[in-house]
Formats: sequence, structure tokens, C-alpha cells
Amino acid sequence: AVLTSSFTSLTGSSGINAEYGGPDDGKLKESLNCLRSEFSGDPLIDSVTSALTSTLSSPLPSFHTLSEQLKELEPRCRRVALVTDSDCGMGSHVASVAMATLTFRDDDYDTKPEDGGCATFYHLSKAQSEMRANNLDMAARHINQMEGEPRSIVTDWLRDARALLELQQSANVLLSYAKLLNHT
Repeated sequence: AVLTSSFTSLTGSSGINAEYGGPDDGKLKESLNCLRSEFSGDPLIDSVTSALTSTLSSPLPSFHTLSEQLKELEPRCRRVALVTDSDCGMGSHVASVAMATLTFRDDDYDTKPEDGGCATFYHLSKAQSEMRANNLDMAARHINQMEGEPRSIVTDWLRDARALLELQQSANVLLSYAKLLNHT
């Protein structure tokens, strides 16, 4: 009961629960302490709860907040889409801003980089599509493939997405373990 009441709202069949307003750090920390005391000496509980404690050391945004942040970061990434780590001169910046200005925003941009498309546009489009489908894991995978200046713009978003995914995966482990303990 301790496990399910605290972690069920973080999990779902499609991943992070999009309606969930963000982790309640106080409630989760209280549940972690209860788990540690109730299952002291259990190596799995000790390992997962210690990982969760470090994840909860700073506030985590909700899925909705991450979705909104990605929408706000997209125009900034589009403006510097051509600026790479090796070519970050003034010419690259001017060409990138010109391309972003002259290119229509397409929610279904599907031209892969290996087929001549812009990698930044492709990965942003795919990430936005995955966020609309409530799939934070795949959105983070697309954002993780970005390079150059656009990658530096989304670094904080990617860190927060990874932390929220880690929290969800840990909750899944604890819930599965609780079910296993209840059936033995």
C-alpha cells in the first residue's frame, strides 16, 4: 500500500502521466523513508530509494512543464540550427538565422538528416510529436541527438527530462517489486 499510493500517479502504460502535475517531493520523500524503515536491509529497496533520493535533491518539473519548455526552446534552436561545434563563426549564425526566417515551420517535418534534411528541424519535429503523444522517453531520445549550438540550448531541458524519466522508472521498479512481494 505504501508503494502504490506514492508512485502509481507517476506511472502509466504509455509512460509519464501527462495529467500529473509534477512530483510531490515531500510526499515522495516521506514514502521513501517509510520504505527504508519497512524494508530495511532489502538490497533492491535500498538501491532504488537511494537513487530516488538523489533524483529528488532538486525540484523536478512536470511533464506539462517540460512540454511547454520545449515549445519555448524550439524557435531559439531553429535560429541556430546551422551553427555546429566546429563552425560557429559569424557566417554560420547569419546563414542559420536567414534559413530559420525563410523556412516555414512544419509540425510534420520528416526529412531525415541522412536524406539531406536539417538535423535540428527533424529532431525538434519528432520530439514535439512524441510529446503530443505523451512519450517523454522518445522525445528525450530525439533531443539527445541534437548537436552544436541547438544542443547547448536544450541541455537543461534534457537534464530535467532524464531526471523525470529516472523517477518514473524507479517507481515502476518499486511497484513491480511490491507486486512480487505480495504474491509470494
